[in-house]
Amino acid sequence: MRDIKKINMSLSIFFNNTALSRGGGIYHECSSPYNCSMNVLSDNYFTNNYAGLAGGALYWNDIEPT
Repeated sequence: MRDIKKINMSLSIFFNNTALSRGGGIYHECSSPYNCSMNVLSDNYFTNNYAGLAGGALYWNDIEPT
């Protein structure tokens, strides 16, 4: 996902995902000057996700999810 202004995530399952570099389950990129937000709310499951460099389950480049 790139430059999405607002994400609210709940009731999601990320299972057995793989990325060569970053973000096996989710890769979120927010470029300046955007004011992006990612809210990881309730009942989200990240199981057995892998990334070669960073963020097996969740990777963000600029903002930290709440």
